[in-house]
Amino acid sequence: MRVIGRVLLTLVTINSLSGSFLNKVASLFPRSNPLPEVVDFHPGLSRRDIGCVDGFDVRDCPLIQSQCQDMICEEGTSCQIIVQSCSKMYSVGIITVSDRCYNGTAEDLSSVALKEILQDQKKFDIKKKELVPDEVMKIQKVICSWTRNSDENIDLILLTGGTGFGTRDVTPEAVTPILDKVADGLSVAMLTNSLKITPFAALSRPVCGIRNKSIIITLPGSPKAAKENLESILNILPHALELTLGLKDAGEKFHKDLKNDDKFHHYNLKPLQRGIHNCGHHHDNDKSNETNKSDLLGLPVALRSRKSPFEMISFEKALNLIKRNYPKPKKISKKVDFDLVGYVICEDIFSQENLPDYRASIVDGYAIYHNDGKGEFAVMDSATAGEDSVLKLSSKEICRITTGALVPEGATAVVMVEDTEVIKAADDGKTEDIVGINVEVSEGENIREIGSDVLKGELLLEKGTLITQIGAEIGMLACCGISEVNVYKKPIVAVLSTGNEVVDHFQKLGKGQVRDANRPSLISAIKCAGFEYLDLGIASDDPAKLEEIIRFGLSKCDVLITTGGVSMGEKDFLKSILEQNLKGEILFGRVSLKPGKPITFVKIPKEKNIFDQDKICFSLPGNPVSALVTFFLFVLPTLKWISGEESFELPKIRVMITESIQLDPRPEFQRARATSIKSPQALEYFKFNKNIKAEEEGIGFIVNVNGFQRSSRLKSCLNTNVLICLPGFVKGKLEVLQPGTCLDAIVIENIGF
Repeated sequence: MRVIGRVLLTLVTINSLSGSFLNKVASLFPRSNPLPEVVDFHPGLSRRDIGCVDGFDVRDCPLIQSQCQDMICEEGTSCQIIVQSCSKMYSVGIITVSDRCYNGTAEDLSSVALKEILQDQKKFDIKKKELVPDEVMKIQKVICSWTRNSDENIDLILLTGGTGFGTRDVTPEAVTPILDKVADGLSVAMLTNSLKITPFAALSRPVCGIRNKSIIITLPGSPKAAKENLESILNILPHALELTLGLKDAGEKFHKDLKNDDKFHHYNLKPLQRGIHNCGHHHDNDKSNETNKSDLLGLPVALRSRKSPFEMISFEKALNLIKRNYPKPKKISKKVDFDLVGYVICEDIFSQENLPDYRASIVDGYAIYHNDGKGEFAVMDSATAGEDSVLKLSSKEICRITTGALVPEGATAVVMVEDTEVIKAADDGKTEDIVGINVEVSEGENIREIGSDVLKGELLLEKGTLITQIGAEIGMLACCGISEVNVYKKPIVAVLSTGNEVVDHFQKLGKGQVRDANRPSLISAIKCAGFEYLDLGIASDDPAKLEEIIRFGLSKCDVLITTGGVSMGEKDFLKSILEQNLKGEILFGRVSLKPGKPITFVKIPKEKNIFDQDKICFSLPGNPVSALVTFFLFVLPTLKWISGEESFELPKIRVMITESIQLDPRPEFQRARATSIKSPQALEYFKFNKNIKAEEEGIGFIVNVNGFQRSSRLKSCLNTNVLICLPGFVKGKLEVLQPGTCLDAIVIENIGF
């Protein structure tokens, strides 16, 4: 628990008070705190003249009131002040970054040196120590676990090691991305002091800053250098911590100190973007204040933007931005079985063997020497599929054989059983002794020669081949003995609905509540498209809780889909959280289309979070139709592309509209059902509308718009199999489309014929 610290001062007249009083004073303080420190005090001052020291009015001190009432230090007496710290000490965590210390091949001396310095100050409590290797993610993991914005946060985090120019020195790279604020002043102070000692200090790369009210400072790995760097800023750290923790009167005292100290003549006030006042403690290189477009979290409604700061871009430009920023497909190995359906082969696959790898009979019949022609022949033996024994035939001999069986040596053709007759049966009546061949055959007839289906080294499946549900691709791999293939990994998709008013669809509605249709519909579409999903449930419009569940989702998925919270409402926090807290890059925040204008696409870099790879997030509008339509327009094509499919967009067909359509200023994607132009429905339509003809020849489909197209009306999506691509309204030129007009339509479901 964070506690406001204060200082207790006791006025003592040595000539008037005995040593017992000093002992009494000392006895009032816990043993864990330091004993009173005696400092000089000027004669002629009374208790009332002392005033406020370090934010604490000593005139309110009960000890002074009871023991030193109206005491005046007279000339010739020796007066002193007893100063006693009553504050709870600041918690400190020390992280030693060193491969060798972590592996046990070197002793951690730097943390010992730092601990000694801090303990001498009697203001710091070493709460945690950690050894980590020189690895970015492991460094970040410890820092993040110590700065979770809770009462258990570590106030001061010191990292020693990994700040130099070495190939394994990555501490600055680990710390910088996860800082909320950068404190360059502390870094400069340390460097300035170090350069006075050695010019090699120029090879140090210190980073200091704040994350969730914790001050983070990186120090060199050398015990001596670490100690010197820390000592150069040690005197200002307590006050820096007061400011960072937001302790009472800390800022007021700081301003007072600055006013009275000429050293701080550069101090000034500078406004942030969007009218937010910024105190000089805040550094201009904080990314969130220079490049963020979203409103700052916690900004009062009256100060929030009245218009969206995001440029309205075209549908085509939005697709191009996604293409340039989507995560590149990853390669994985998969067993050849039914789970392979929907995956894309990521490299050419060649046959490792001949198919068949022996001469095989194509039919049931008799293996013969083709030049023997028609006639009666003695049956020498039989060959059945699965037997590995090799028979030999001579001219005028035949052998009974089954489909797939090994053709005997010497045989050059197989006669079908239908083209033969039994001349003489065996004595037991079970087999034939002599068979008549009634047809002539050519060499190689009814025989599968070695490699005749597939030659060893022949290309089976090209890179980019989609394993379809038809089964041919899996069958081809199986018959060639290929049990494992390399494919592109399918992305895992997390789905999150947001909003205080949103409840699960199985719950009874309260006043002002709506059921969540977005999550069930999107998960259904994701699953049917063959992708693994993670259901994140519903998040309330609480920035902290929203960020927590988003971070969890991103740690488990490749693509995050959120719905709601991306427009201009006072509870629309998603863009701010993604951009400011997760350091994401909002590549677009508005697209000129209907429905779905506020759709947002964000790239979240792994370097600025504890992720194994870059992540992307599609924040879809909250209206059910908008969410579903933008899923098919943007998300599903992206998922397919990440999976290695070559075509980014969903398939399109040309269709003819059957009724007039009023255009919107924005390009619109209306939900409709397409049917074959020769279907009973189409024939019925043309029967009663003989004057309407398709404006283009060869049109194969007509479409019927599914009723009222409002973005909240999910019923307009029922029985939909296409999205009609309507152009934007052009006054005086293009306002209404007439029946017979032909347009592109995006296919989102199989079309029946």
